[in-house]
Amino acid sequence: MITFNTSSFSSSISDSDYGIPAPAIRGILIPYLVIAVVLGLLGNGIVIRSTFSVNVWKFDETLITLLRYLAMTDAGLTIFHVLPQSVSLIADSWVLREAGIIIAFVRYPLFMMEMSLVLALSLAKLVMILRPCNYHSNMLMATKIISPFIFLFFLIIDYSKIFRCFFNDNSSCYSHYKPNLLRCSFKKDDRFGGLLKIIYGLIVMVLLIVTNLAILFFVWKANVQLALHSLAEKAE
Repeated sequence: MITFNTSSFSSSISDSDYGIPAPAIRGILIPYLVIAVVLGLLGNGIVIRSTFSVNVWKFDETLITLLRYLAMTDAGLTIFHVLPQSVSLIADSWVLREAGIIIAFVRYPLFMMEMSLVLALSLAKLVMILRPCNYHSNMLMATKIISPFIFLFFLIIDYSKIFRCFFNDNSSCYSHYKPNLLRCSFKKDDRFGGLLKIIYGLIVMVLLIVTNLAILFFVWKANVQLALHSLAEKAE
């Protein structure tokens, strides 16, 4: 069964948790996080609403879908990541208790999905440069299928820790409040899930760098060809 170290929920944030006086950092972080929550929800809400207005966005449907997914993902991170931080700082303890721990597991799948969407956006730009007239249907289908799959995949991995603890009577997963991270988590070791996230994140970052370098190269190549063509026309 799952047991919780409830004493850590009510403990206030102490000076040693940050290495600097807690009132000082709370006075800075609370207004910042509140503004981040308001602007994150408002800004992403406007983007999501705008992507359904075809006349507003003069882009391809694939790019519109990517922008919509990115806005939804960012709004989700605002709700499941920034908002709990704001609440815990204002209350000076983890008032969300057990429910907050379970909700917190949604953050990492959202991080993975956001990284994937940024990569997909770069790949879409690269494909548009290389094959501007023959990519639309495949890219759109891949975006609509793969992006939600990535979120569900990592969500299942994270929530499997909860189910493993629930069905294993011999183990207890004690939650603990981390003031320096402004969140709660399980003490249960999960090397597979953590290692998978690290590997996936590194792969995405490498592909993102390579893709953007390729975009820069092909744009530079096109500009050089255009300049040479212009010089040839002047010479004639």
